[in-house]
Amino acid sequence: MNKPRVLIIGLDGMTYSVMKPLTEQGVMPTCQALMERGSWGTLMSTVPPVTGPAWVSFATGKQPGNHGVFDFFKPTKADNKAGISRRVINAREVDGKTLWQILTEAGKTSIVMNVPVSYPASPIKGVMLADMLSPHTGGDFSWPRDLIPTLEPKLGEYTITVNWQGYSSSKPEQFIDDEIKCEWQRTKYCLHLMDQYPDWDLCFPCFTETDRIMHALWNYIDPAEREKLKQAGTYHQAVMDKVLEFYRQQDRMIAQLIEKAGPETAVFFASDHGFGPLYGKVMVNTFLAQKGLLTVNQMKIRQALALIFLKKAWYKFLKTIGFQKWARQRLARRAARQSGGRTFYDVFYESIDWEKTKAYMASNTEGGLYLNVKGRGLYGSHVDHGCIEPRDYEKVRAEVIEALREIRHPDTGRPMLSYVEVREKVYRGKYVDRAPDIVFFLDDGEWIADFSLGKGAFRKADWKTGSGMHRMEGCFLACGPGIRHNPNVTTDIFNVVPTVLAYLGLPIPTDMDGTFIREAFTDEWLASHEVKYAGSSSQDGKGWGEGQDVFDESEEQVLVDRLRGLGYLD
Repeated sequence: MNKPRVLIIGLDGMTYSVMKPLTEQGVMPTCQALMERGSWGTLMSTVPPVTGPAWVSFATGKQPGNHGVFDFFKPTKADNKAGISRRVINAREVDGKTLWQILTEAGKTSIVMNVPVSYPASPIKGVMLADMLSPHTGGDFSWPRDLIPTLEPKLGEYTITVNWQGYSSSKPEQFIDDEIKCEWQRTKYCLHLMDQYPDWDLCFPCFTETDRIMHALWNYIDPAEREKLKQAGTYHQAVMDKVLEFYRQQDRMIAQLIEKAGPETAVFFASDHGFGPLYGKVMVNTFLAQKGLLTVNQMKIRQALALIFLKKAWYKFLKTIGFQKWARQRLARRAARQSGGRTFYDVFYESIDWEKTKAYMASNTEGGLYLNVKGRGLYGSHVDHGCIEPRDYEKVRAEVIEALREIRHPDTGRPMLSYVEVREKVYRGKYVDRAPDIVFFLDDGEWIADFSLGKGAFRKADWKTGSGMHRMEGCFLACGPGIRHNPNVTTDIFNVVPTVLAYLGLPIPTDMDGTFIREAFTDEWLASHEVKYAGSSSQDGKGWGEGQDVFDESEEQVLVDRLRGLGYLD
């Protein structure tokens, strides 16, 4: 009997409200065949459904309160007037062994590609290519470290990701073509590595292009939104044809991976979240200011942002006229003389009057508010800006929640708060005190909260915001030996890795939040296989305080610009 092995296909942002109609239309026949044979259904994301913490929850089998990742950015000490800023997260922030690390310890071989929050690539038994939070494809991007220079001459240039905001809203066909090209290149690399490491036990390519196309073109993907385009006279059949081509090509890539893996391999689909329409942004800090809960220096914001804009424009101009090397050297010399360049987060934290601010939002991708409580030191900062007495914490938090209830739709005037909860009800684990004090959604995700200062109260959706945004309902599928047909599975994102471990004959660590997805397996498989829980997946000394020095200033800026290009920042 062949050893069990697993092919996990990560489809970032995929949801069955998109995939099922496409299979019924004949656009994705490979996926249709898997659904007819396997177990599939809804894979519930983290709260909120954000790419960074959701994929980390998938990889570790833990929820954010236990692995410590809540956002693309995290608070950090800074040499600025506030004593605090934020920086981009990386894999060293994660408290908990990932699936591929556990398999390495068990002597099993993995092929891992493009799973978010995997940079720096960790030494594993097998091969690894990191994710979109990689500043470049050199050095720590791969394991083994020299992998990309070895493969690119054979396979062509490897693309980390495609930033959809760099394309034109009037003619997005080139964007879709580049997404298809990026996916095919990723597939080509994966197929080559499957041949290069024929004894693999886990193959896990993650396709983030599904997320990009749904952010940018949800108004074509969703039939109801597509009808609105037709009624407004802004629908273009050529764009719709390209969208369908994207999904046809994706189905063909999936078919190639499954064929290469062989019929004895179990296939899993997983997405980090689902998708739905986006109609606009709400500048939540503006509302907090109107309620007297936050005070900012507007003049300081305008001046600082203008200086940052001018500096970026200057270096961009130098690059266009051929002074790129000189500009880079000048920036490096300036960084060496100073403790670090000012970022938009420096501007944000310095612009707040902390003595008068009780609550604030600090990120577009965190879905939460922080309270300015005395004694916290702003999560590691040497400066304590707190103005709320700890004894008043519950009272003020309730006051802030009531303020959120008063956010009204700009057109209808109805309340927009559709979900609100305090952090200890959302999360559990040792990092709960690092989470936002309040977690909330507006209009079930149809409007998103923005932390920008000085930009008014509302912003309607456009090409820059995208027409689609994350939802809780992602997709799960399992198909292969020992897996039954069950089209009614509903499970959580941190349950997949424990299930894969059990399928591969390994114990599930007892400190994982996830459990085995029993309803996906046949009675025969369950009768002949014991699902065991034993051991720990924690990493001593790893977690929240790690990763401080992974990126230098220029690399951090590359990643901030990329997140902006992907719609996560203004």
